[in-house]
Amino acid sequence: MRQGDWKLEWKATLPSRLELFNLAQAPSEKSNLAGRNPREVAELQQRIEALAQESVQPLFLVDTLGATKHVLFGSVATPDEEEDRIEQP
Repeated sequence: MRQGDWKLEWKATLPSRLELFNLAQAPSEKSNLAGRNPREVAELQQRIEALAQESVQPLFLVDTLGATKHVLFGSVATPDEEEDRIEQP
């Protein structure tokens, strides 16, 4: 995650890793500043988590509901399909 001059590399899976770099001061990313800048780390982690919730959750729900709609409702029209419904004899 990059925000301004800060870049956070956060590997949550084991073995976990957390690295923070100030690209304006050290573009070579050799000096991990995470221990000296806990506020920046926390802000960037919160931003990552917010972005993950915004992008993953709706796609998961759309895919899940789309795949199961036919199984759950069969030939019954859902409210959003009501006007597209064709009467069966």
